[in-house]
Amino acid sequence: MDVEISSVNSVSQYIEQVVSVEEALENDRPLCKKELLFRGQGSTAYKLLPSIGRNRKSSIDISILNLEKYLVEMARYRLPELFNRTMKPLEKLSLLQQYGISTRLLDITSNSWVT
Repeated sequence: MDVEISSVNSVSQYIEQVVSVEEALENDRPLCKKELLFRGQGSTAYKLLPSIGRNRKSSIDISILNLEKYLVEMARYRLPELFNRTMKPLEKLSLLQQYGISTRLLDITSNSWVT
């Protein structure tokens, strides 16, 4: 799929960009189920990194997993009624992220207006 994405200066230009990407996706693979997903970043210069991986020398740093494990344990210790032992790991990470704690999860949405 070849679609040139350019900067936009108005809501109408933004809508045109989204529609052109949707149309290109439809033309490229008409039989596939597809849905555009958006990150809500203000610039394409930003790397797609989850919050726990930002501002590090390497985004493949093993200490990220150690930090995340520590954050989960602290949440379970401080808020046992929310972070109970029956929760699956993804549920714990999602809840941590909801409370503004850094995780390896990256927010995406199907709503193109979310920033």
